[in-house]
Amino acid sequence: CLVGDPKQAIYRFRGGDLDTYLEAKAWVMAQHDVPAAGLASLDANYRSAPGVLRAVEAVFTARPDPFLNPGIAFHPLQAMAPVADDDLTVGGAPQPALTVHWLGQPGDDLADAADARARIEVATVDAIATLLRTGRLRRGGVDTPLRPGDVAVLVQKNTQATDMRTALMAAGIPASTMARESVFLGEAAAELHVLLRALADPTDPGRVRAALATRIGGLDARALEALEGDGTAV
Repeated sequence: CLVGDPKQAIYRFRGGDLDTYLEAKAWVMAQHDVPAAGLASLDANYRSAPGVLRAVEAVFTARPDPFLNPGIAFHPLQAMAPVADDDLTVGGAPQPALTVHWLGQPGDDLADAADARARIEVATVDAIATLLRTGRLRRGGVDTPLRPGDVAVLVQKNTQATDMRTALMAAGIPASTMARESVFLGEAAAELHVLLRALADPTDPGRVRAALATRIGGLDARALEALEGDGTAV
């Protein structure tokens, strides 16, 4: 018995290999007089609302070869999750499962990739702010306000995740990132290092001021300037 998923086999960082999957599938089918008899597909989805599955099906059935590979076909799924399309509402109205956002107006050319990224960040922050301001989510039959933790933004690169987090926090929206890089390479680790250096040598005014200027210390330039000459305060 072989279990495989071509849409998971594309992730090389997980050790996936699409060609290996296709070869294994062909071998299984060759063991039967009726090739399809050797295949069984899972068609139940326990994660998504029905509208999401319909939207995905509409996108991937718009052309006969959505994956540009004859060995991979799109299989519609049945919604089995205990959720409904109207579990999420904004301003009292159920929301579409899929929304396509066009950057700018017709004929409004983008200057470059940086311009596109900037517009995407603005549009995303605005959309999330609207969701959190007027969105409601049904949880266990109870209608509750939408929370920041209910929203996820998917990006391609760690740097994009950092930029998006910065944009959200600048708008007053709590945000955190999940990345594969070491925690020691993050901003919080760098600030903790500055703090530990100050604790290791509290007689060094430069280290102490650097620690006070971190988010942990909480002092801005004006507050640090006020400490000049006040050894007791430092």
